[in-house]
Amino acid sequence: MTDNPKEPKEPKEPMKRFILECQNNVLRRIEIPASWKITFGPMIPGAIESHHKVRQTWALRIYETKEKQRAIFTDVLSFRDDSISIEQRRKTPVEVIHHKPTGEEYTKEEIEGEWVKIYDTTLTPELKNPEDVPKAASNEVPF
Repeated sequence: MTDNPKEPKEPKEPMKRFILECQNNVLRRIEIPASWKITFGPMIPGAIESHHKVRQTWALRIYETKEKQRAIFTDVLSFRDDSISIEQRRKTPVEVIHHKPTGEEYTKEEIEGEWVKIYDTTLTPELKNPEDVPKAASNEVPF
């Protein structure tokens, strides 16, 4: 097809970006037409886990139409729309001195927290190195 300036151009469909959090701390970014659908669920829908306690593999699927699947990813742990910013409360232990009515003092460890952006829409369109994104403390679950 030639780029003839007189030919009418088809309007370009709006696109949506998604961030995929995958196994081994890998982040991927995909861009798909806004009309396409994404599903996330068991690799084999309706399959029952075996009595051997083998975990079901989960899959993220992308469909152009109900009958036209375009992609499947089996290493995805979670995904989100790229336009969503996420903050996490980071906990910090602090020792506080308390005074009893008798004049005695004692220290007590209390937890303070601040909200820290862990995923920010400003990281895109050029997704920065995932190592630059603040991580949760090792004893915290990010979600």
